[in-house]
Amino acid sequence: MTQQPPDEHQRFARYLRQLTDVHQQDEAELVRTVLRDPDPVMAQSAVVRYLDRRAAQFLTSPAALRLLAGEGRTRRVRTTADRRLTEQRR
Repeated sequence: MTQQPPDEHQRFARYLRQLTDVHQQDEAELVRTVLRDPDPVMAQSAVVRYLDRRAAQFLTSPAALRLLAGEGRTRRVRTTADRRLTEQRR
């Protein structure tokens, strides 16, 4: 006889599926719903796992790569400008 997984495991799996499939405009409301679950540790775990996945997707997206590349250019420009100002002060 196989045991059924505890209810919180079923809810956790369901929350992950729902979070994966949610439309962006409904995402915040779904996260609020998940966090109102009677098992706060499970609910927070589901939301954190979802956000970790979203972060990984964002960091490999073309928009993120452009943003990160832009920040790198800005940092280089600032470093060059700081160096020139320091040289001028000497």
